[in-house]
Amino acid sequence: MAEFRPPKRRTRVYEDYEAPLPLIRNLQERKHYRGELIHRQVLVCHSDDIQNIHNQGYFGKGLLSRARPNHSISDQWEREFPPAQ
Repeated sequence: MAEFRPPKRRTRVYEDYEAPLPLIRNLQERKHYRGELIHRQVLVCHSDDIQNIHNQGYFGKGLLSRARPNHSISDQWEREFPPAQ
């Protein structure tokens, strides 16, 4: 008979994020992010915008990674949608 071993807990990564919904009343302090809407997905191309969005706790989903942004586009996405010149 096999010996029962309880499942191991996954290690948790604790990261601090900025507030996800910044309530800024001053118009000069508001930030605008640019992205392209492609097939019901938004692709943010500028590295500063990507980093700011990630720091607020938005990770995205689907084709691209949910990990910390590395400012590069996956090969599959780049083949399907070449960057606009």
